[in-house]
Amino acid sequence: MVRPSNSGPTDPLDPTARTPLLEGQNGVAGGDTEQPTRRMNDEYGPKDRLRVVYGLFYLLGMGTLLPWNFFTTAKLYFEYKLRNTSLPDSVDYTKPEYQTELQVTFENYLAIAAMVPGVLFMFLNTAVTKTIRLKVRMVTSLIMMILLFVFTVILVKLDTDDWQLIFFIVTLCSVVIINASSAIMQGCLFGLASMFPEKYTQAVMGGQALGGTFSAVANLAAIAGASNAIESGFGFFLSAEAVLLISLVAYLLLPFSRFAKYHIAKCSDDDIRPTTANFDSLSPDQFPRFVRPNRPSSLLIVFRRIWSLGMSVFLTFAVTLSLYPAILSAINAKEKGSGNAWTDTFFSPVVCFLIFNVGDLVGRVAAGWVRIPRDGKGLTLPLLSIIRIAFIPLFMLCNVQPRTNLPVIFEEDYYPIIFMVFFSTTNGYVGTLGMMYGPSQVLAEDAEAAGSMMSFFLALGLCIGSLLSMAMNKLI
Repeated sequence: MVRPSNSGPTDPLDPTARTPLLEGQNGVAGGDTEQPTRRMNDEYGPKDRLRVVYGLFYLLGMGTLLPWNFFTTAKLYFEYKLRNTSLPDSVDYTKPEYQTELQVTFENYLAIAAMVPGVLFMFLNTAVTKTIRLKVRMVTSLIMMILLFVFTVILVKLDTDDWQLIFFIVTLCSVVIINASSAIMQGCLFGLASMFPEKYTQAVMGGQALGGTFSAVANLAAIAGASNAIESGFGFFLSAEAVLLISLVAYLLLPFSRFAKYHIAKCSDDDIRPTTANFDSLSPDQFPRFVRPNRPSSLLIVFRRIWSLGMSVFLTFAVTLSLYPAILSAINAKEKGSGNAWTDTFFSPVVCFLIFNVGDLVGRVAAGWVRIPRDGKGLTLPLLSIIRIAFIPLFMLCNVQPRTNLPVIFEEDYYPIIFMVFFSTTNGYVGTLGMMYGPSQVLAEDAEAAGSMMSFFLALGLCIGSLLSMAMNKLI
């Protein structure tokens, strides 16, 4: 192997060198230091040519929250499936006075069915990061989601008018299994992305928002292009199936990248870590011989290092899910019922789903360019997550229907649009920064555990927020 001329005891290519891959560790093996920072020396590492790996993480990010995005966005489809079938065809079954109990409560139950198992399985995924291989967890969860979306597509075509309650229960049961699988995939993916530079965690977060945007656009296209709710639902869920298949292919392609092998080898003992023979078969100036001066820390130590960022992520998504989609999708246009396509059909899909997902995507992309704070330390992110609580009363005082208690203060249609722009962009920005900075506070050996733990905080926020949404719905 050809060595640089300045090879010495600290040369990262010198097999006898004992220099840690982490600066500022004070030489404490597996110990808890005051401000550990995971800074990799990648001077001799391969490059992500054409940003292929970055793009693969974007695709995988789309797949993680795709079940949640598609089930929440398909509001018109589920309203049709759960409508009052005794009404004449000429009557608008989406009007508040004609809605059934199943229509009104579906989104609340959907949020609980998605988030509660999500938290449980996110916790289990964090607990087994060192016992069950990442590849096994990733592939199994993806296959489960693919199979259950096939079942969902079949369910669309079945006439469920005579067994709406059974359809309601079966759908929620499938949501439980799908989102348990999604939680495992999400935890694995954040753990995997934590082995790479920070921007790859941002790619996962951006991919999640892109998946939400894709679902909103696909829903609008299905509504506009289909003759009825059944046809729109069929095309909508079929597109979700295609995205999940692409996500599976993206993950299977990842080990073929030298760049991916390099970073995984530094942090993981997973089965796609290259052996010495793999290293020798690659360019000699690309892969250093890694020296591990530290043992992986306990989960308690990892928690102590990232808890403030974890709480910021938790609060950010708890506020978001307390409003989205149950409350926000119930905001009606001021002139709903006038016969106008915008006020009667497209207001909620655009204002609630499209603007939210586009704003969320903008916030997550912006986090990769403008970072305040720069290092994740201090109170900036916790304060920003606390300030977002103000969105709860703002949206509750918009034209949410049906309502019996609170008055409507912000009646005009532009109020929820303005609130939504700031609500969605801050969700994407604050949440992404927290997820990016969390793994940077720990040692390289703890990167996967930290990433999985941060995703647990995210899932816990989603779960608590979904529970709060039911209470706020009753309050309105």
